[in-house]
Parts: sequence; structure tokens; C-alpha cells
Amino acid sequence: MPKVVYIFLNGDFKPPENLPESPGDGLVVAADRGLRHVLSLGWKADILVGDFDSLEPELLEAARQDENTRILQYPVEKNETDFELALEKAGEAADFEAALLILGAFGGGRLDMSFANLLLSACDLAVLREKKLRLTFLEGDALIHILKDGEHVVIRQEEPLLISLIPLSPEVSGVTLAGNFKYPMKDGRLRFGYTLGVSNQHSGKNGKISVERGTLAVFLKPLDLDEHADANVKPLTRRRPVKSFPYPDY
Repeated sequence: MPKVVYIFLNGDFKPPENLPESPGDGLVVAADRGLRHVLSLGWKADILVGDFDSLEPELLEAARQDENTRILQYPVEKNETDFELALEKAGEAADFEAALLILGAFGGGRLDMSFANLLLSACDLAVLREKKLRLTFLEGDALIHILKDGEHVVIRQEEPLLISLIPLSPEVSGVTLAGNFKYPMKDGRLRFGYTLGVSNQHSGKNGKISVERGTLAVFLKPLDLDEHADANVKPLTRRRPVKSFPYPDY
């Protein structure tokens, strides 16, 4: 079973600079028209899932001709979005504690779907819980890590980062920010709908974000020094913006 699963959705696609040239031993899952993003990288989908109401017919037919692509088609009128179906199938195929990397989740002219995609990561899907799968959204040079009960993320990025913590459950408790954060926190509490965790900074090198209970979206983005030059949030250092953004590890 794969330790890394790439899930491609039909939003705007901004591939990270250090996305590998090939998925290697990872599994590639495409949700409907997310297949076009897979093909733009020169990759192939191992699983294609959805109702295919937006996928170009020629792309669907080409996928049907590929014996290595498993196609799972659902009715257009259904209770789940294509992403929810793709997430469940990816979870079923993934190894224990695998990383699910989600691309193309936002934009695409559907603000409602962008919100739904992010909030879906907070749902208590059985396969995610039982296999302890970890979700990360990849959006250009930005990452969104989803942390749940007892989980943490380690930051090894040397350049400064802009970091925001957004609760996806009514309350997230036991929040600890260890390392070079502008606004540190120890055993803190964040409540859904409030903005206490927005616009923090990390000056680089080692850092750790952990939660004891609840679901937390951790937004990480290289700190653009020019963007914040005249803003209320002043950068901790005058380092250059990062050119390559490696994924923080767990």
C-alpha cells in the first residue's frame, strides 16, 4: 500500500516548485476534471472517480483505454461531492499513517466548493480515522496541514514563514507553538470562528505545532518581505523570500 497519495481536484492548479517529476511509488487519484491537472504534469491517474459531468469526453475515453487506470463513475445526482468520494477511495487504498496530498482544491470559479473542500478535511471519515491518515493541501508555495487529536507538524524551513492557525472544530485545545514564533503559545485554546491564530510568523529553522484535542488547519506560506513592508505585521528578519518550499515533516 502507498505511503503517499496525491489527490487532484478541479480547482485552480498551482503545482509546488518541488513537486517530484513523477509520483514514484505514490498513488494518484483524480476527482473528475482534476484529471487534466494530472495529465499536465505528465502523470497518469491510478484511480479516476466522480460523476464526470465536467470532464472532457476525450479525456474520459482516453482513461477508459488505459488498463492501469481504475475508473469509478457515480450518478450526477448524489449526496457526496467528487472530492468526498475521491478521499474515501484514496483512504481505502492508502497505507496506515499515509500522507494524502491534495492539489487543485481551491478556486475554479466555485467559492462554495473551496469552503466545502477545506471543511471536508475536518469530517470524521472512518477510513481517515482508522488508518490515521494525514491531510495536506498544496497550493503553489503554500501548505495547509490538517492536525487532529494528538498530532503535530515539525517545521524545518530555514526561511521565514507566515503562519495562520484556523480551528475547524468548535474548540482546539492544548495548542503549543514551540520554536522561533513571533507569538508563541503553550497549551493554548483556539475557538471556531475567532481569529486569534491568524498572521503569526516563524523566523526559520526548527519549529513545532501540536494540538491535544480538536481539528486545526495550519496555513504555512513563505513570508513575502515586500508584501509586508508597510503592513502592520513586520517580518522578524530581512531574509529573502524562499524560492523552494519543502514540505514540513511530521
